[in-house]
Amino acid sequence: MIPVLHGVFLAFLGLALLWNLIASAPAGEARRPLDRKLFIPLQIVLTIVLVRDRWTVDALSWLGSPAVAGLFPLAFILALCQNVSAIRARGPRLTDVPIVVYNVGIGACVTVSAVTLLGGHTGPAWDVLLYDYSVLQRLLGSFLAHVSTLSWHPPILLRRSTPETLPGLAVALLPASLCAFAVLMLVAFRSGAEEVVRSFQLEPRIGSLSGALHAGVWQRPRAGARPDVARPPGDFAAWVLPADDDGSDLRPPQRPLVLELRAPRGWRWSVPARDVVEQTFLDAAGRLAERLQPTILIPVPEPDGEAALFFGANMGPVQWRAFYERVAARLAEVSPQTRLAVRLHQTQERSRLLLGALVAEPAVVSIVGPRLAPGGIAGGGAQAAGDILDRWSSWMAELPATTELWVLAAGCSPLAYGTTAQARFVEGCIARTGADTTIAGLLLDGWEDRGHTQGLLGPGGLRRPAGDIATRLLGPR
Repeated sequence: MIPVLHGVFLAFLGLALLWNLIASAPAGEARRPLDRKLFIPLQIVLTIVLVRDRWTVDALSWLGSPAVAGLFPLAFILALCQNVSAIRARGPRLTDVPIVVYNVGIGACVTVSAVTLLGGHTGPAWDVLLYDYSVLQRLLGSFLAHVSTLSWHPPILLRRSTPETLPGLAVALLPASLCAFAVLMLVAFRSGAEEVVRSFQLEPRIGSLSGALHAGVWQRPRAGARPDVARPPGDFAAWVLPADDDGSDLRPPQRPLVLELRAPRGWRWSVPARDVVEQTFLDAAGRLAERLQPTILIPVPEPDGEAALFFGANMGPVQWRAFYERVAARLAEVSPQTRLAVRLHQTQERSRLLLGALVAEPAVVSIVGPRLAPGGIAGGGAQAAGDILDRWSSWMAELPATTELWVLAAGCSPLAYGTTAQARFVEGCIARTGADTTIAGLLLDGWEDRGHTQGLLGPGGLRRPAGDIATRLLGPR
């Protein structure tokens, strides 16, 4: 699955490494220790870090280490030094321009990303750069760019020697063309990025939260057990566990528990047949519900989103209803007080039909809700959260009165939008749900950084501004 979803990005990494090996090849008897002895080994290390982050999306990122994150700005500085050295040695060429500008522009984006990841607070101008870069990353194969921009791009070297054949010239034009595309996209999307960043300043504010709203913050409990990570605020604990977790070393939390099941890690390389997928999630629901006795269970992530990657996109409302009925029957045996919930990713007609099938009498789920996330340049920015809630409000008018509406995930990546935008969006989501009496609960997405989930806490438990807001509003009431 990783090669399919992220093949463009991985191909870019491979091409960049190959080109830099070619570009750093000695011309005649020249020796360039900066290129071969320092830069190439450094880029190999960076490539390993980026590929590892793509393969282990639930693990703590190596980029959370200041030493590792700092290597990326260093690589761009070294690349610019090599660029200047190559131009001085053989004279400037027209194809040098996009490569040098790429290293300056992308180097600035990566540097701001590293500062943000490690706890630095950036201003609006730098936040625009972050979001502009996330748009570019999405175009270059980073499909998770608006969730987390961990997959930074490497710098590009200049070739010192002159191509002597037509194929050699064509190869030399490729990196210049890629760099020119990247630079043009950064420029083209900058004005749209400014509008998106400004939209966060219009989010509603809130001084305190009513005690009637159930609240919590999603976390992976094994990560939360680390001594340097504080307990998430809220009157609900919210845990995410893979479906192959036996739960043998987990104890039920002291608070009511919302439990969500995710696909086993191994499925990112090879997905089994649908009957195996269904049985795996069904067994996990029974096993973990029996041990942890959750108040609410989300048996699959999002039937119209992530879960479709494993169950198949052709799973219709009838098939999903049958699956949830099997889960409900299993819960009745091992944890009868547990209520089933479904979170939907989209707001299109297909999702509405799926929702209707799951709550049709006799209903198999009693809690439903969306994920709130900011939109892109064409998606309304931070206002997308309000648009999603408006759509769900119209849907709820058609559902049984016993169906509860929760916001089952709400979050914003500080690496894609900036820490200020993340804090304003989190506060806006709390304010929107707190002001709507038809919403019974709210779960914020991501207590701490974990793989592609950039949370309210940074590396080592460092609290971001959004974490301070969540702690203040969701703490003891």
